[in-house]
Amino acid sequence: VVIGSQEWRSGFQINWDKEFKRYEAAKKAMEMDIATVGMTDEKRKHKIVANIIGRVRFLGEMSAIDQLVALRRISLILEDNFDDLGMEDFGRLWESIVIVLRAEHEGQIVPMNTPVGSRSTNMKRKGETGFKFSFGGDGRITATVPANFLDLQLIDEFKQHLRDFHQEDYELL
Repeated sequence: VVIGSQEWRSGFQINWDKEFKRYEAAKKAMEMDIATVGMTDEKRKHKIVANIIGRVRFLGEMSAIDQLVALRRISLILEDNFDDLGMEDFGRLWESIVIVLRAEHEGQIVPMNTPVGSRSTNMKRKGETGFKFSFGGDGRITATVPANFLDLQLIDEFKQHLRDFHQEDYELL
């Protein structure tokens, strides 16, 4: 079959009803996102962050104190960077995200009191950050985060990946 020939073109079938439904669903989702822009006050911000913190899970061995410190750090980072992370703009994604704090790095437990410089140097040397983002078929995003994350690193990783997932979210409709 020659590309561009009549035989080649006849193999394409577009289900216009399905495409119209996808368009309407994407348009409705966009309108829902736009309807809440600018309506978030401090109380609502705290509630959004609290809901995210409520879905945090732990993988590996971490003491209760390390877990509480990590949760508090994440909550402060999210509140301080609420607008920068697009938590209002990408509200539907933030409502579905599950953060998994992973205590071990390559099978070994990394204590929270490991010096910051050695953690970041070791990760850069290995060419990885330890972050992993996955998008489930049910629309749920799982963000696996090393428990010894750096604040700016967490912000950068979320900003980079959630914008991509937001775009995919509309494409999947």
